[in-house]
Amino acid sequence: MAYFSSYQDGANIFCDNTPTCEVSSCLDRIVCSEFEIIQCGVPGDPNNPCGLAVVNNGLLLCDCDQTWNCGSCGNDLLFYNIINLSDDLIFQFQQIDSLNGQDPNVPPVFGWDPFGLVDAYIHDCCSGDFLLDGLGNPISLTMYSTEYFVGMFPVYDYKGDVTWRNIQQIRVDDLLNLQSDLLTQFPNSGGCFYLSFSFYPSDIDQTYSLCTEPYKFEQCTEKNDTILLEGNFGEFDCFGYYYGSNPDDVVVLGNFFPFVNQYRVKGSFEMQSFEIIKDFVGTTLKTTSSTMTEKWLMRTYHVPQRVAKIIANICNGSRVYVNSYEIVVDGDIAKNNEVGDQWWIDVAMRRVDCSKTYSCNY
Repeated sequence: MAYFSSYQDGANIFCDNTPTCEVSSCLDRIVCSEFEIIQCGVPGDPNNPCGLAVVNNGLLLCDCDQTWNCGSCGNDLLFYNIINLSDDLIFQFQQIDSLNGQDPNVPPVFGWDPFGLVDAYIHDCCSGDFLLDGLGNPISLTMYSTEYFVGMFPVYDYKGDVTWRNIQQIRVDDLLNLQSDLLTQFPNSGGCFYLSFSFYPSDIDQTYSLCTEPYKFEQCTEKNDTILLEGNFGEFDCFGYYYGSNPDDVVVLGNFFPFVNQYRVKGSFEMQSFEIIKDFVGTTLKTTSSTMTEKWLMRTYHVPQRVAKIIANICNGSRVYVNSYEIVVDGDIAKNNEVGDQWWIDVAMRRVDCSKTYSCNY
């Protein structure tokens, strides 16, 4: 946990008080446990027990020595993220950038590069080895991406005062070639991989890394046993991710593109019933309007609480899509599991399929 001892937000310093992993060796790299953050001091406080560092801000990213599997209960199952070749993987960070600073009048010069602010690499799930090029060098994730940037964006308070926050973002959209290269170098792993993001906070000789949970390519796309969720937000979601609502205000090095909150999970999305509601006039029973609503049920396989939070965040969007259908979520998102830490989500949803007015037809 060396790189996560503390971090600074404005005038406050926060410590990472997360319990260390009790298992010394894990067979698989699984989603990490949640960080437990406590406020512990301010800069210059002689009683402050923290050494200033940078902490992970992403729900899917963690210290590379920590995995979800290390802290799971005996009844919990292994967990992998499922993706298919049509998906895009979008990662956003808001790591403190001392190399480029936070001055919008000074454009960033250190971007996605082995000698820049941040770079990312692909690892085999089983061995942890890097995906290598023909010369034996680790392949940068940017080789499978057409859009990535480093920059800063404005945050306004209730008085209209602005502060600038660092942002780093990448879209991985060439999964076909990534899968092919993985199967060529690691034919026995079935295309399972995880990513490590390396940051250079202030000195090119110093770095820290954040890792993702493992990814597996969907094997049977014909079975339709996965669900693609997407939630749209105007500016920020519940976790503080920035969606680029004012792209002209963002200062970047690279190709700016808005954040898209997508997540694929194993499960089912099934229609349960049709609900028909009609409005009538007087005693003639003349229909003036009618609405047909489809009622759906989304069920997931076992997911860690961390992933349940991601799903809840997506469902809280202004517009929510499930397998490209725009839907409305009804009720709460329950754990449905009394034994173990994992969730078996079962949530009701609605979709207005037809709404007509007949007020001029009589």
